[in-house]
Amino acid sequence: MTDPCYLTAAELVAAFRERRLSPVEAAESVLARIQQANLAVQAFFHVDGAGVRSAAHASAKRWARGAPIGPLDGVLFSVKDHVLTAGMPSPWGVGGAEPAPPGDVDAPIVARLREAGAILLGKTTQAELAMFASGVNGRYGIARNPWDLTRTPGGSSSGAAAALAAGMGPIAIGSDGGGSIRIPASYTGVVGHKPSFGRVPFFPPFGPGPVYGPLTRSVEDIALVMNVVTRPDWRDIWSLPAQEHDYLTDLGRDVRGLRIAYSESFGYGTPVADDVRIAVRAAVNVLKELGVTFEEIPPFFDHDLYDALADAIFPGLRMMAAAIVGEHTERLMPVVQQVLARAHGASLEKFLAAKAHEAQASLHIASVLKDFDLLVTPTMPTTAYAADRPFPEGVTLNAYGYTFEFNPFTWPFNVTLQPAISVPCGLTPGGLPVGLQIVGPRGADDACIRVAHAYERGRGAGPPWPELG
Repeated sequence: MTDPCYLTAAELVAAFRERRLSPVEAAESVLARIQQANLAVQAFFHVDGAGVRSAAHASAKRWARGAPIGPLDGVLFSVKDHVLTAGMPSPWGVGGAEPAPPGDVDAPIVARLREAGAILLGKTTQAELAMFASGVNGRYGIARNPWDLTRTPGGSSSGAAAALAAGMGPIAIGSDGGGSIRIPASYTGVVGHKPSFGRVPFFPPFGPGPVYGPLTRSVEDIALVMNVVTRPDWRDIWSLPAQEHDYLTDLGRDVRGLRIAYSESFGYGTPVADDVRIAVRAAVNVLKELGVTFEEIPPFFDHDLYDALADAIFPGLRMMAAAIVGEHTERLMPVVQQVLARAHGASLEKFLAAKAHEAQASLHIASVLKDFDLLVTPTMPTTAYAADRPFPEGVTLNAYGYTFEFNPFTWPFNVTLQPAISVPCGLTPGGLPVGLQIVGPRGADDACIRVAHAYERGRGAGPPWPELG
């Protein structure tokens, strides 16, 4: 597709530099696409059209002088609902008659993008309280997958991924506390990178696990964004040491000789569907042809790890909900109220036992992977499910009325603080995207991105983006 709304960030920057396209033309193309497609997809709940146009005109003048203010000058980006954004609301997908107040500060990832010249388009929809791997919420319409509007785009960064797949901007910022970047990336056929914990500054502090990260339509754009958003910010008390690293330059390094572990089962969760397995193994073969060696490893565990850790997870969700809605839990969807009510009964003894198990599980994963450079898995064992469901039909809920059963490959690496990227590896015969996940040791974001880029080049062009009329 040649419409500017489908160009990648790298393509847009090149076009601005060569004066083949102006930031104004690119912005108008994306705004028109939002006008055309957002009602069906429900990717955005807030768009700053006037602000975008003003900033695009200012960017066009800078490019005309040959003086862009940064590597993303004039490139549009969107931000997930709950990520702090000055001048824009963050209602967390929670319903209510009162409008959410505008933010008074930018999260570090938003600030770095603005400093690089990127133009903030608006805020994208998410699952309520960022709790589900779908786009269900009580605030705005249910987010839908551009490839099939009856299916979910995944979540909780649902609108972020749906916007990209529908041509509504080249860069989307999401968050990932258990797969919330990688799940929607897999379901919508875009690229989503969960950085190492501490690599992209995070504010306000939440504790180990959740991260902010980029979703884009190409791996090159992930590298372009990471060069910007990894710059340090004093507000992140858990940040990794600042690094002088060029992710774009690193893309050109050879992947030959890398030793990669491969797994289709961690010992629990939904089995990988045949159509997903076929697509993922074809992707592995592409990497093998590039000189990467693979070794299939046995399952990490002989028990349901998520059930073992649930007592360490749900008290935190209850505290998060209290910070957002206080005592007004009636504002929450019934399924969310059910989870939080059950979490209220969690005991300190169970919490501490689950935290101890979490540490043991992290050490075990590290011991299995210590002799490998990376790990490759399917991102999700199945393709996108029904849009109006918080979970796929037929999954087993745990004692809290919740489950990670259907996404066994994503959430462990929030626990272990490791980086992981999902890159699209084709469509099933039914026309739904499949994602390939590449996981590295903590701090090895560059290796994940480099291998994803090598696969993307070796794979060749992907399918056309969905038209949506």
